[in-house]
Amino acid sequence: MKIFISFLGLSLFAFIVYLFVSGNVALAIIIALGSLIFLPLAIMAIKGRLNFSEVSHDSSDLHASGGTSGGVGPS
Repeated sequence: MKIFISFLGLSLFAFIVYLFVSGNVALAIIIALGSLIFLPLAIMAIKGRLNFSEVSHDSSDLHASGGTSGGVGPS
């Protein structure tokens, strides 16, 4: 697994360097910033430490005030 992650990181770095050298600086910056956000999430998902089943989809938390003080929704 470490070899795969290392290969992925090196290939991403080489691609970003290629974009800088070829003149696509804006695209290189966008991809670099995106990879800083999504690469750790992808690594956590690969290792099995990212669990989406803990997220509650209960809508009762949205109306916790119990009143109409927010002015949103049916009264």
